Amino acid sequence: MPASLSASITVRQLAAWHAVHKVEELEAAGRRDFYQAELSFGLILRNGLLPGLQKKLRSAGVQIDRTLGVSPSQADLHAAADATSDHQKEICRRLRLARGLYQKANALFSNPLLENLL
Repeated sequence: MPASLSASITVRQLAAWHAVHKVEELEAAGRRDFYQAELSFGLILRNGLLPGLQKKLRSAGVQIDRTLGVSPSQADLHAAADATSDHQKEICRRLRLARGLYQKANALFSNPLLENLL
């Protein structure tokens, strides 16, 4: 994380990842919060990092599919120059590659074996 982030922002991000959790201190004074680090990296991955990664991955997959589903109208195709057509074909080729990578990553992160390993 960048050095410019405050400690409270960093601790909130770590808590969202389940890397730390708040502990109650009997002698806590004022507005101070106390946290304890999670020592099991498997729990951090399973409960914090993987769900966030899967959410971002799903969003990327939706955007790729939406973009591939958008096709120029026939009038636009006739008006487009060959270079533009080649450019559009290259963009579609790259998007199809990205969709293939998305599908592989999604299959990996959704595999029940991964959860068993963690």
